Amino acid sequence: MSNLVKICKQCGNPFEKAYTRSLLHWSKAKYFSFECYYASKRDKPPWNKGKQMPEGMANKMRILKLGVIPWNRGLTKETDSRIIAPWEGKEMPEGFSNKLSIRMLTAWQNPEFVAKQIKARNRLLPNRAELQLLQILSSPWKFVGDGQLVIGGKCPDFWNGDHQLIELYGDYWHSGDNPEERIDHFAKYGYNCLVIWEHELQDTEQVKAKVANV
Repeated sequence: MSNLVKICKQCGNPFEKAYTRSLLHWSKAKYFSFECYYASKRDKPPWNKGKQMPEGMANKMRILKLGVIPWNRGLTKETDSRIIAPWEGKEMPEGFSNKLSIRMLTAWQNPEFVAKQIKARNRLLPNRAELQLLQILSSPWKFVGDGQLVIGGKCPDFWNGDHQLIELYGDYWHSGDNPEERIDHFAKYGYNCLVIWEHELQDTEQVKAKVANV
């Protein structure tokens, strides 16, 4: 078999090297598609399942963090100098904000622009929490946070192939966010969106019940 053809570890189908892939990237390829990759993660138990933290490790970690202040604590759009400095003493031209919103909304309809944004934000693969939710969800739900689906300039996390969406909100990154804004946005395009918070993943049965009622 050619070194440019491999066998998928999940489904057993052969697949060829895409011309856009570097040889280094190709050397690590194991799956025929994203669906095969996600299926392999869904069937595989978490790496830390059944493992226990060494005695005293939790206390050591706590001591190491004592007195360490996160670099971004207290920073907002109003207090972050990186945002304030360029606009200090200046006023935004009338109507500029609205024009910018329309321009960005149009740009997010362009697949090329979306692909670049997703790559820049390292969203080609689901994060740990998204993989955990993916293991809970059943077919036909699939991860589309890599830019497969863009609705009105917004990219949802999960889609069932119809008009049902799921957004996974991280407890840290989405702290203070109003989920209703996201729900209302997708509703304008005929989609029903369910928001699941990261801490809810601790109760698998509760998550399954919420998804069943979407």
